[in-house]
Amino acid sequence: MSIPRGRAICTEKGCVPDTKARGRWIRLGPLTTLLLALTTGCTPPPSAPAPPPRLPVERNYRPPEGPPPAPPSLSVEERPERAIELLAEALAASGPKLGRGTRETGEAWLVLTSSGDPEPFLDCGTFEAIAEDGRVERVPAARLSMRLPIPLAERREVFLRQLRLDGRLAVSARPEDGRSRIDVVASYVLTRTVDRVALDGRILESQRETVAFETGRAGRFDQGLICRPTGRLEEAVIEAARKLLTPVGASAGDEREGA
Repeated sequence: MSIPRGRAICTEKGCVPDTKARGRWIRLGPLTTLLLALTTGCTPPPSAPAPPPRLPVERNYRPPEGPPPAPPSLSVEERPERAIELLAEALAASGPKLGRGTRETGEAWLVLTSSGDPEPFLDCGTFEAIAEDGRVERVPAARLSMRLPIPLAERREVFLRQLRLDGRLAVSARPEDGRSRIDVVASYVLTRTVDRVALDGRILESQRETVAFETGRAGRFDQGLICRPTGRLEEAVIEAARKLLTPVGASAGDEREGA
């Protein structure tokens, strides 16, 4: 069976010009148009998506050294609900979105979400960057935002590199012999964006990539950038628990005098 299609005739074997169709209009209804679009052999296969552009801004990159810290924990005298209540009151003052609750097992939990600068909480190694005065300096790869001149002087362009962190911190207090064991695990969603921008503001090329990882693990971008938690975020919660609660083996009076 052949199907007329404008100036070509399409069959199961392919399409050939329709020399008799010159000067003749073919009116297609919506259903006919849809069927023609789905006809095997007449519709070219969709092209594969182009690979992401490679914008080599991390020159002479050095990844972070050593493994990431393991998830921290702390045993306290308070029961789970009371422990999470006190921690939630203290952490809510820092501004992130916070939710908390209690499971049927007696485990109490709270979750904080926030976004912003990854540098205090992630180690992504270092790389060499060319300053505007031409000096070469080694900078932290976890820096939030950088404007990097392109080395070739004839190019009136710059790289704009951004690294955004969206974090989720989960704190749980599990029942443990009438006390609580506090565990802290953070989830890190890190987005790296690089734009090649002309000096007049036009974006000439753009690249965006996202990786996700948790406490005790590292994330790796396709470009080769590796990031791991510093443990600072998790330890901040444990430190707050030491001050607000009573760690097992220490009296409440001793802890609050030390605070």
